[in-house]
Amino acid sequence: MRDALVRIISIILAIISVIISIVFLQNVFYNGNPFTIVNHRVLITDKDYEDEQIKKDDIIIVNQNIDSELKEDALIIYTTDKNKMAYGKVKSIDVENKTIDIVSKNETSTIKKSSVLGIYEFKIAKIGKYISFLRTLKGFLLSLGVIFVILLIITSLSKIMLFIKKLFTKKY
Repeated sequence: MRDALVRIISIILAIISVIISIVFLQNVFYNGNPFTIVNHRVLITDKDYEDEQIKKDDIIIVNQNIDSELKEDALIIYTTDKNKMAYGKVKSIDVENKTIDIVSKNETSTIKKSSVLGIYEFKIAKIGKYISFLRTLKGFLLSLGVIFVILLIITSLSKIMLFIKKLFTKKY
């Protein structure tokens, strides 16, 4: 029973290690570009947006398929002229000029359709800070080190328990 439990915990920790490695390597090879899965982009917010209760360090999932999903009153995430991430509600869409009128902080402005990162779908609260830490070399090494130590302790305890069991069993 204990061996099965140790194997299950080891498998779970190995999966966590792979996920941490993917997060770190994504940062190394793609120079910090957002992580994309099945046409959805994963972004870490850097400021608050009150209308949708998006807070700093939330992870937000945005749909990159803006051609079919973009409509009025949709919350979009776009890049500004200074290459910063910003939020706004779609007021109107000009298909011919490929521009979008948005309302952000009670101000109306026009942006190019190409600067839209995606349409907001949902958020995962307060995890972005930890993901950002895992994307650094220090965070990567620390997290893998902790997982390695946990695996070492679990396997050591399993071996110690097996040794104690053999020590106290009588052989006739």
